[in-house]
Amino acid sequence: MRVTLGLVLAVLCLAASSGAASADDDTSYAKLKKLVPPGKDSRLCVARTYDAEHLQAHPKQQVTDMTLSVRYTQLSEDEATLIAKDDGGIEKQYFRYDFLLAAKTRDRKETLYASGDCSSAQGIGCGVE
Repeated sequence: MRVTLGLVLAVLCLAASSGAASADDDTSYAKLKKLVPPGKDSRLCVARTYDAEHLQAHPKQQVTDMTLSVRYTQLSEDEATLIAKDDGGIEKQYFRYDFLLAAKTRDRKETLYASGDCSSAQGIGCGVE
């Protein structure tokens, strides 16, 4: 299943679109780095709770609460990700952006969770394996 961060951020009144780029490209991860600058324990957290008036005005909307966290993680040599380059070569990437999405819906008591990694170029995209 694939969840695009753009959809989540649009709900949270931010705009984004999915995309990907090579790790050595100057624009690689530019939008994510703007939202969550590289650094130890660097993260962005946004939450939204819809009040009864909003939910009554939008009866088809199922989500009542959501929280999105995007985190920058520095990777060690052993954890580094291998990235294919346009010229056929391979390079190591020593960081990763992770997300965690928690949501409550009208019809469930339990909180729903999704997590995965993110990338960006012209926009932002996050995926769940």
